[in-house]
Amino acid sequence: MQIPRRPVLLGLAASAAAMTTPRLAGAAIRGPAGRPSTTVLLTGGAHDDAFLAGVAAAARAGRMPEPTPVRLDALDAGGLARLKAAFSAGPAVVVGLTDDASAAVIGAVARSAGAAQLWSGHHGRGRGAGDAWAARLGFALAANGRPDTSSAPAGTGRYASLASFSYKL
Repeated sequence: MQIPRRPVLLGLAASAAAMTTPRLAGAAIRGPAGRPSTTVLLTGGAHDDAFLAGVAAAARAGRMPEPTPVRLDALDAGGLARLKAAFSAGPAVVVGLTDDASAAVIGAVARSAGAAQLWSGHHGRGRGAGDAWAARLGFALAANGRPDTSSAPAGTGRYASLASFSYKL
């Protein structure tokens, strides 16, 4: 049986292109030295801006790409679509400081996307503990994948139940 040469060569070329395309797409969103991009999930909490500022400071200090904030102010259909898109973007580190309920939904989406969990912490912080703590937490999660929990402030006033996390895609 004689196999025509042209279809065989076309098949080999198509296979090679299909195997290298994901690598090229992943390289496009990586920063300097192949570092993955950082996605910050925000749910409209009081400490969102401070947390994002801490992640951005870690990116600048480590010469990483600027973080991409994804606002999930309400986990309705639009918020869930943005959440799923964040976990299907390719090589990235996803960090966040959210309320406990949102963190549970985010964790389920992360597991279904095959993300590796680097850190998950639950924090009962007084509303007065606020922005400085959230900025330090954002910096540590972006720089190290996990925070130094020994220096967390006690806070005063009414308590909020918060969760922090980091995932790697």
